[in-house]
Amino acid sequence: ESGNGSNEELIKEAVQLLVKSR
Repeated sequence: ESGNGSNEELIKEAVQLLVKSR
């Protein structure tokens, strides 16, 4: 399970999309 930062980046992008949707 290498690349933990990648997962966080994906989550951050998803959160930004959700915020934009609001």
